[in-house]
Amino acid sequence: MRRWSLTTRFACVSLLAVVLLGAVVGLAVQRVVVTAATSEAARSGKLLGQFVEEGLTPASLTQGLTPDQAAHLDRSTAEVQRHGQLRNVLLYAPGGRVVYDARHEHDGQTMAVGAELAEAYEGNLGSQVEHDGGAEHPEDGSLLEVYVPLRLADADGRRAVLEVYLSYDETAARARRATTLIAVALLVGLSTLWALMWWLSVSVNRRLRRQADLNEHLARHDALTGLPNRRMLSGALADGTALVLLDLDRFKEVNDALGHAFGDALLQQVAGRLSAAARSSDLVARLGGDEFAFLAQGVLDEEQGLALARRVVQAFAEPYLVGDVVLDVEASAGVALAPQHAADFETLLQRADTAMYLAKRGADGVALYDASSDVNSLERLSLLTELRAALTSAAPQLHLLYQPTVDLRTGAAVGVEALLRWQHPTRGVVPPTDFIPLAEHTGLIGPLTQHVLHLALRQCRTWRDTGLDLPVAVNLSARNLLESDLPGRVAQALVDHGVPAELLVLEITETALVEDPERAERVVRGLVDLGVRIAMDDFGTGYSSMVSLTRLPLDCLKVDRSFVADLDTGGPGAVIVTSSIALAHELGLRVVAEGIETPAQLLRLRELGCDVAQGYLLARPLPADQVPRFVLDHSALAVRG
Repeated sequence: MRRWSLTTRFACVSLLAVVLLGAVVGLAVQRVVVTAATSEAARSGKLLGQFVEEGLTPASLTQGLTPDQAAHLDRSTAEVQRHGQLRNVLLYAPGGRVVYDARHEHDGQTMAVGAELAEAYEGNLGSQVEHDGGAEHPEDGSLLEVYVPLRLADADGRRAVLEVYLSYDETAARARRATTLIAVALLVGLSTLWALMWWLSVSVNRRLRRQADLNEHLARHDALTGLPNRRMLSGALADGTALVLLDLDRFKEVNDALGHAFGDALLQQVAGRLSAAARSSDLVARLGGDEFAFLAQGVLDEEQGLALARRVVQAFAEPYLVGDVVLDVEASAGVALAPQHAADFETLLQRADTAMYLAKRGADGVALYDASSDVNSLERLSLLTELRAALTSAAPQLHLLYQPTVDLRTGAAVGVEALLRWQHPTRGVVPPTDFIPLAEHTGLIGPLTQHVLHLALRQCRTWRDTGLDLPVAVNLSARNLLESDLPGRVAQALVDHGVPAELLVLEITETALVEDPERAERVVRGLVDLGVRIAMDDFGTGYSSMVSLTRLPLDCLKVDRSFVADLDTGGPGAVIVTSSIALAHELGLRVVAEGIETPAQLLRLRELGCDVAQGYLLARPLPADQVPRFVLDHSALAVRG
């Protein structure tokens, strides 16, 4: 059975409500008219009673009316009767005996004392509408019946009562006219109101339907590009399907350089090109950010999957014109096949994502899912879990080695750099290159940096207790400089270990200043306000500007080892080393050269005026207990020099 629509149900319910409201109002109007009529009849009856009482005596109630008194009553009622209002008048003596009947039908009779007559004997004026079927004295049609208590009383003080019958025809007609007029006005008003409610109901219902359709569309489509989203994409998976996951290379640089509005316009153009490259059976979706998906049916083997990915990547072959800017945009594409690589959407998406990251490292930016690469991914996840456990392990797995830095003019040791090492209970020594990038791409880098900071400051305190005040350098990740509470945590660590702030050097990288320069600068200045010294590590490999060098309160620059290596061969890195030293000195900064491995490099750095050197030629990373001997030996060399 078909159910009524919401609008139809509302129309029926509201119409019924309007009809009921009209009926209630009509009844109320009739009641008001009747009440007004009975009140008017009571006033008329009371006035008539005053005329009737003239000339009557208490004896009239027991002995009857004299002819003159009867004639007086006839005259008193005749004038009203001629106007058609008065139908009859009865004068009751106490006990219900009729002393006078204007129609002379009940003279001398004793009538039953009803409730209304009894109330009048008690002195209460009463009026009501009596219909012919229920009247004590039936008449044609309905009458207004009034019981008027008179001042006239018998010897015992019992009142006489005048019963007046008035025509109800005019009152009824007046009630009908008023009711009709009000009914018409009410009908017009309520009909207009109902029509307005109907129109509003239809309008709201249509708007709700449109909004529901829009919400459903938005739930399955991307708001920016209009492409299907992940939810819609997941419902289209079938056997013989290839999922190509695309990620725009260096899209963040576009956003940072030109603004998010520009980036959005570029994404819309990318969506248009991908849609144009799709067949009618293909589905193009945006998953979020700069990530798109291309789902193609009828792809049965890996060669077809790779060919599809290369065809999709061709959408980026031509430059994009966004506003007045021409952009060469590249994309990396990973491919996974159903059911060969996964039978469900979520797993297939994860495996296409794994392939995409392989594509980013490849030559042509396209890669097919390889189970072995997923094993590596799972292994990295396992390693990350074990690193998290190592931070709180009762048996210490994480420890520090310290690589000294040496003053090139005096040969004295002027500090050490803390280097983290992981002695895994089953894996053995895990290289920093295996676990530090994992921590940097997760929220684990914060706790890991804090752990290293406390280890380094605890050791610095131990050396101080033996009389060795040796500055310790600790590396910060780019993510650390986005933590606004970092200065507070560093200050607390210095207090906890009782180490002066000038003995702590925090090394930051140029890339850390690119991600959020304003926040990074606030954090760096907060650290400098503590008295901590700041070194820029790996200088020359990042994207820092000269403005950053002049604006930030740096203590020194550390020239990357890749440039120092060219000092032996005269390669292009040698020019960078030379210019970096000159630039740093002009800015009042010290220069530390990393990765010194040959005497020729050391000699050339001295000639260029480099301040401090660090590398295997001078010392490998040392356990904490060997650092004092190294410092002592080089202090002796400095004295002899």
